[in-house]
Amino acid sequence: MKVNSIKTGTIWSMIGQVVNIVFGFIILILTTRFLGPNQYGLLQTILTLTVLSVMVADFGFSSSVARYVAENQNDPRRKSQYIINGLILKMSTSLIIVLLLINVLPFLEGFLDIELEEYSFLLIVITLLRSLREFLLKILQGLRRLDLSTKFNLFYNVGNMSLIATLLYLNFGVNSVLLSEIGITLLLLVIFIFMNKRTKIFSYHRLEKNILKNILIYSVPMFFISMSFYLYMKTDILMVQYFMDNISVGFYSLATMIIGKVHMPMVAIGHATGPALVSIDKNKRSTQLVKVIRVTLLLTLPICMGLFLVSKEFILVFFGSSFLPTVQTLQLLTIFLFFYSVNSVLSPVLDYLGFARKRAIMVGISATLNIFLNMFFIPQFGIVGAVYSTLFTYSIYSIIIIKTVFTHVIEDNTSYLEIRKTFFRIFLASIIMSIFVYSCNLFIQDDFISLILSIFVGITSYILLITKLNIISKSEILTLFPKKYVKN
Repeated sequence: MKVNSIKTGTIWSMIGQVVNIVFGFIILILTTRFLGPNQYGLLQTILTLTVLSVMVADFGFSSSVARYVAENQNDPRRKSQYIINGLILKMSTSLIIVLLLINVLPFLEGFLDIELEEYSFLLIVITLLRSLREFLLKILQGLRRLDLSTKFNLFYNVGNMSLIATLLYLNFGVNSVLLSEIGITLLLLVIFIFMNKRTKIFSYHRLEKNILKNILIYSVPMFFISMSFYLYMKTDILMVQYFMDNISVGFYSLATMIIGKVHMPMVAIGHATGPALVSIDKNKRSTQLVKVIRVTLLLTLPICMGLFLVSKEFILVFFGSSFLPTVQTLQLLTIFLFFYSVNSVLSPVLDYLGFARKRAIMVGISATLNIFLNMFFIPQFGIVGAVYSTLFTYSIYSIIIIKTVFTHVIEDNTSYLEIRKTFFRIFLASIIMSIFVYSCNLFIQDDFISLILSIFVGITSYILLITKLNIISKSEILTLFPKKYVKN
């Protein structure tokens, strides 16, 4: 089966993330505008419980199988064996989690002081369907068929947005999002089944003890990584719900959702880079990773600073004055956005190169500390207390990840100095850009005009600055990787 090169994979993955950003952002506007802070907070609590259930049900199987699929790219039979064995494991654990969920939901309803009974059946169905969907998309990543993954993403997002908009207009409320995901995911899975019959992405094989053992061994660290990541990104929402209320969850979760959408281009780079670097020579691998890091910094720093400056106008224009309390949380999270974006590129590299266990330990310790700090900070400072906790723990974890990459993957002092030089030059360009953007906000009172002008001035001035300072070459921005280092 045809696979994507790193360059092609990056392009397709970037397209996929742009699709996620655009349609996800439209859905975000629709749900916040129609539901308001209270109902939107309820929706996010329900979806958070769904994410937790899906992660526990996955147990790291999807990432583990994707890794072995990438390693056995040229062995169709072996590749197919890993997919089938992984799928059976995945569905078995998913059914177990669903049974547990049925019994645990009444307790969660009382513990979080939230009405879940009305949505319990939909939550269970979504858990099963989302588990399947995410497994299949992860397999396409391992197969280096990010073109197919992007096409599925496009279909899912267009259908999901259209159905959600229709159901919200018909006053289905919170159920609009849940029913839409069920319907579109079912249709997506049916399409994938028919596509597999034609293209033979994988075929049925018996369970094999050695393959199951390999999947399980690597899935354990991947599970702890996923769960720890959940503790960072989602447990905060449950703790805000516990200590505060739906409205506070609405304010906090909107800020985290915006951060999640903004950092998606970095996820695209990470998705393409991780699987592809496995088969590249160690020296060439270091060269390519340095280029990836430089491009990541080029995109991340100005986005973080720009979003900090236009947060108020951004919230008022797109989500309305009822979500104005989100502004402070969003501004603080732009600091987190920098580390989050860099990690989204570096973490897949470590996972695919066999450092998943080490990363699992690091993120596990850091995420556990995050929970304990939240228990003190949220009652004391409110929703910004959750941000303080995340900033402190995630920053330390990110610095360790960066150090691990330079110690075990790049191992070149010259490359380190090159990246450090690039960082400071981009930081300088971003500061100057921020001064121009800040000036726009001083003299214009209309929020919409101020936001549009700030974005235009920010992008224009930044492009001129990086060109003038010769921070990174045009060819690096356009290609990321030389063609001679990758096999098409």
